[in-house]
Amino acid sequence: MIVGETQRGTFSEKKVLNKDGQENGYIYSRLWLNRYLKEIGEWNIDNIKKRYELILERFLQIRKYPDIEINEEDETDEDYNIFNAPDPKFKKLDYFIYKDEKVITNDFSKMYYHVITDLLTFEP
Repeated sequence: MIVGETQRGTFSEKKVLNKDGQENGYIYSRLWLNRYLKEIGEWNIDNIKKRYELILERFLQIRKYPDIEINEEDETDEDYNIFNAPDPKFKKLDYFIYKDEKVITNDFSKMYYHVITDLLTFEP
């Protein structure tokens, strides 16, 4: 199989596809993802690499790594109870202990659900 050729046709055919007046081809697309496909004449390895670079660059612009500071002094394995727990902002949950039961989870909402469900069962 030639690069860009599928059972439905070649890249060139797909680029201008207008089956039943539906304007399905790349040249009709309003998607950012297909802009580059409008500009090129053939689908080859170089154009595939170029499109990959464009998509990667766009992804990195949209999904920037957050600019945060991690205070190493706050990183401890100390257990906390409800009375001495620090502000949970930017903290990670590994587990919680409720009624002498250790529950492994990293999701605060699951912890709240577990506790509230038990409390409502005990005292509806």
